[in-house]
Amino acid sequence: MYDSNNQQIFPTIHTGVGVVLLSVVVFLLCLPKSLYALPEGAQVVGGDASVSQLGDVLTIQQNSQQTSINFEGFSIAQHETVNIFQPNSDAIALGRVLGGNPSEIFGNLNANGQFFLINPSGILFGENASVNVGGLVATTLSLSDDDFFAGLYQFQSMDGVGGGVVNNGSIHVEPGGYLALISNTVTSNGELASDNGLVQLTSADQVTIVFSESLPALAVDKATYQGLVSNNGKIQVGEGMVVMSAAVTDALMQTVVNNEGVIEAQGVIHQGGRVFLTSSHSGDVINAGDIDVSSSLDGGEVSLIGDRVAQLGNVNANGGTRGGSVKLFGQSAVALGDGSLTMANGGESVTSRGGEVIAIANGQAIFRDGAVIEATGSERGGFVEVSGYESVDIFGHVSTSATNAPDGNLLSENGTFLIDPFDVTITGATNNNGPAAGVFTPTGTASTIDVATLEANLALGNVVVETTNAGGAEPGDLIVATSINLDGSNGNTLTLQADGSLFVNNSISDQNTVTVDDTNISLVAGGNLQIADGVIVNSGGGTIQLTVGGNATVTGLVTSNNTASAVLVNAASINDAGDSNLDIDANNGGVSLNSGFGNVANMEVAVDTLSMTISGGGAVNITEQDDITLQTFNGVSDLSVTAAGTVTLPDAGLVIANSINIQAADIQDSDSSVVLTTQDATVQLTAAVNDVTLLTSVDRLDVSITGQGGNVASLTVVESNGLQVEDLSGDGNALVASYGNVVLQVQQGDLSVNNTVSATDTLADGVRAGLIDIQIEQGNLLIGDQTATVIQSINTVDDGVDGGLGNLPTNQVAIRIRHSDTGDQSHAFTLGDGVGASGDVTISAQGGDVLIDSYNDASLTLGNTRTITINNDVQINAFDLATDATDGAVVTGSVSNVGSVIARTGRAITLRENETLSVTTPDIVVDVSNDISETIKEESDLSPGSNAEPVGKVSDASRLFASVFNACDKTQSKHVDKERCQLENSMQQFLGTLLIGGDLPGLSNISEIQKGRK
Repeated sequence: MYDSNNQQIFPTIHTGVGVVLLSVVVFLLCLPKSLYALPEGAQVVGGDASVSQLGDVLTIQQNSQQTSINFEGFSIAQHETVNIFQPNSDAIALGRVLGGNPSEIFGNLNANGQFFLINPSGILFGENASVNVGGLVATTLSLSDDDFFAGLYQFQSMDGVGGGVVNNGSIHVEPGGYLALISNTVTSNGELASDNGLVQLTSADQVTIVFSESLPALAVDKATYQGLVSNNGKIQVGEGMVVMSAAVTDALMQTVVNNEGVIEAQGVIHQGGRVFLTSSHSGDVINAGDIDVSSSLDGGEVSLIGDRVAQLGNVNANGGTRGGSVKLFGQSAVALGDGSLTMANGGESVTSRGGEVIAIANGQAIFRDGAVIEATGSERGGFVEVSGYESVDIFGHVSTSATNAPDGNLLSENGTFLIDPFDVTITGATNNNGPAAGVFTPTGTASTIDVATLEANLALGNVVVETTNAGGAEPGDLIVATSINLDGSNGNTLTLQADGSLFVNNSISDQNTVTVDDTNISLVAGGNLQIADGVIVNSGGGTIQLTVGGNATVTGLVTSNNTASAVLVNAASINDAGDSNLDIDANNGGVSLNSGFGNVANMEVAVDTLSMTISGGGAVNITEQDDITLQTFNGVSDLSVTAAGTVTLPDAGLVIANSINIQAADIQDSDSSVVLTTQDATVQLTAAVNDVTLLTSVDRLDVSITGQGGNVASLTVVESNGLQVEDLSGDGNALVASYGNVVLQVQQGDLSVNNTVSATDTLADGVRAGLIDIQIEQGNLLIGDQTATVIQSINTVDDGVDGGLGNLPTNQVAIRIRHSDTGDQSHAFTLGDGVGASGDVTISAQGGDVLIDSYNDASLTLGNTRTITINNDVQINAFDLATDATDGAVVTGSVSNVGSVIARTGRAITLRENETLSVTTPDIVVDVSNDISETIKEESDLSPGSNAEPVGKVSDASRLFASVFNACDKTQSKHVDKERCQLENSMQQFLGTLLIGGDLPGLSNISEIQKGRK
């Protein structure tokens, strides 16, 4: 037998099997007319009944609910009638034929109740036969009287007897009744009808019928060796159920359930009926006819189940409100042939929904070119699956569209087409199945999906291609070997889901650039995802989602979607494919990159917003061609962002474990905090527009922040524990604000500053920029403990312009090193006590003053083995005023190039033996307006710097030096302790050299100052 494409439906049947299966049919059809007669030899063996005959009419009068009658023969000629009168529709009459001849029914058989006709030799309902009963069982299996009267309806085959049941006539049972034809071979070429009831054709050697308040259930207890169930006629059950089943043990049997006729289980008032074509053992189940379970409400249910299943005809499970369900399950194979039509559509109602069509084989699934599956609906499309776990051939047409979707109905949603093999390749290969190919002959051994078929189906609904790991040679890989054109797929979703790895070797995009469709793309891989160099995955305005269990190699992701979830990538690690393409182009939308345990490396993007989570604490490297907004970053160890435009930091801040490198034209969001969470951190922010705060819990820190375009970008570092500020990036700098201020605050523990701390006012415009404020609350401060250290404020504040740090009238302090106002102010400050090869310290303020505050009992030590260079005016507050004024000191080593050195009220400056204080400006001011214990201990040479002007500055010098000698001037009202005002010759020589021997106004009693040491 062949289908419309001349493809073989039934391969050649094994010779022996053919003889057995056909013998009963041939025998019954060839019986001579003389054998046709009314039933004869009737004997009532149980229950209350009588048998009488009048002419061509045989009457059985049943008076009990059950009766058993043995017949020598039970046949009805065309002009004859058998009437069975029963107490009610539940009454059962059993007619058992023992004569050895088949029963031939060509006339009329009527019963108002139920009739069991048992003839092991076979039963034939002829072409003109008319049967009207409440219920009918016609079988070649036997049933004992004991079981019958006990209500145990267990039918079983008799050894050596092998008849069949054939219907060529018309058999009708009352609405809601049952009609069962049971034998090893059952064929119906006529009409079988049971409105809202059950029609069952079963091939088996033993079955049990269980009656209930609803339809009876027939269970197969034992398979037959060789069997066949076939319908070539018409079966009607309304909203009832049709079952064609075979249980066959002969592995050589091929087709065992076959429908080439019409099966109708249509629903008029309620849902459609149910049709089951099943083979519980070996053999093919084939529908080459029409099966209709449609309804004005919900469509019905159709199931074809067997070793190999073929749908070659028409199956209609349409429903007015909702499409029904069609399921094809094949152990070895499932096939949808050329010209077949399988429907589970919703109706024309605006709220109708599509049903489901599922074709699955553990072996191969074949979806022929010319085969059509529909599961459409007005409001929502349905679901279609064609899956062969070993292989698939997909060339057919599928529609799961929502017909209201083109009208812009936001509630409308297209359905899904799922393809699920082991390994599969999406290819442009042609269908090489010619007319001579068998129903179950695939295109090749490997699973293939025709790209044109995929594209056509995607235009009518969502498409899912999903692979399964076979656990052997086929790990569930999916390969895109040819480009996929998304043209016409607007609003739908393409999902490529590999249980193994997913290889996108060709582009996925709308090739019609005039009207680009918005298609959602989901790429899922249990293993790795590899998008090849140069490949473009363009969703138009749809979203792109990558979910990868292994590593994702990404390039060419393009979308114009403007939502926050335009692109979502979840993978163990995310890497650039290595080509020159943008890896992610989502300029209008948000991108989220989430890495489980690895890095996000070298990603070139054009996105609107970016979020990131890395469970394993990996590194992130992002290059943005325009503006980018950073949102949530969780678990990232190292972050590198390079942007041609603006980088906007999240309001909640960035939590980065180690280093941050952001280079952009602008860096924005004044409320943002950058949070560092582990040991060593490098932060480089280039072209920051607004202030940035770093909240850290690190051991070592290296920060660079750069402003451009006249925008101030200040840097505030707040550390909750001890901190080393040093060069970690290799550029020689520790903290740099190229156009802005630097605030460094340590709340607990010691602060160690190495390498350069720099703040610059690049415009030198007097704006509050280029200022440095170093604060410590609960620890010691050490500047320059390992390497040469520079604290520099460049182009800070022009003279006379407010805007600096501190409390001076002009607010021109550019560098302030101090205890915090709220901290423990007893810890020591040390400048230049390095133990390395070079620990020199330079504190340089270009355009502002330097203020060093060490309060209470704290000492400020200017390292005795290193050179401390302080440029511009310096205010040194060594300690707060104490009663005895003996605590606290400024201990200097070699201090050169010092501007004005001012020891504020109640402070002391001690110069150690053989050390030099060189002054570049003629200003040394010691304010001793209060009583003090010591003003200056002279233990060192004091000499003017090389820039001291020897002449013409007497008045300037006297103005500044007058305050030094107030305590020794008798004209002042202050108490004078001459012993504490003694100056050595060296001091006198110093003053003389500095002032070229000039007299100091207000120092008329200079001669009374005693010479010598104290």
